[in-house]
Amino acid sequence: MLFKKKNQIKDERIEKETNKVVRPVFYLFSAALLAGLVVKLVLGEPWQNFLLEILCLVPSWAYLLVKGSSNGVLWLKEKDEALCGIRDEIASKAYMTGFWILTTGQLVYMYYVMCVVMADGIRWCMEMNWELVYLATNLIPALIISIFSVKKGWLVWGSKKREVTGKKEFAKRTVLGALVFGVLMGLPEVFKEGGLRLETVLMMLGMGAAWGVLFYFAMIAVVKISEKNADKAVKEKEEESEE
Repeated sequence: MLFKKKNQIKDERIEKETNKVVRPVFYLFSAALLAGLVVKLVLGEPWQNFLLEILCLVPSWAYLLVKGSSNGVLWLKEKDEALCGIRDEIASKAYMTGFWILTTGQLVYMYYVMCVVMADGIRWCMEMNWELVYLATNLIPALIISIFSVKKGWLVWGSKKREVTGKKEFAKRTVLGALVFGVLMGLPEVFKEGGLRLETVLMMLGMGAAWGVLFYFAMIAVVKISEKNADKAVKEKEEESEE
């Protein structure tokens, strides 16, 4: 029970520190979306090419403004730890709102490009450039958070028991994610061919398996690096306390 309580306290501390990092990342994420929106408006792009920016910015900032105002932390100047924690948590949830909308939206946009814009054949088009911009807008902030978390040693199992359980759960989710990834990547072929063929099924399974294996072992390696950094940080604190 005591061990569980210690892990709970540690998890809460990590969550607070992570939220503190996510808040400026959310502003970077929003700035990238806003810049993309302005560029597309200046270029006179059709509405379907900038709708996703609006769908991401409006809900995430509406949440930030409404929730921040109701909690009295919107224009926070004091450095009260509790209030700052609330503000960071709100910004973190606002970021996740925009992140998932963009993740889902760029997938829908990809299908639009592949099944409508490129219906006559594969050719590079302006919509493909915007798809790459969406990908970068999503990946760069997520990469910043991931690198910071690994460097600080926040991605840890916590104990041997939690590691065994965590790896099993992670493996299950990875298999499910791999299946979803394979299906989503193969759907455009299903639409083009007008039905499901054996070659398409094999392609789905192959792409899903490749993504799943790479993702699983990459994340396990990332957690190991993070745990080493966590152990290093603990040793440094112990040496400082001894001095």
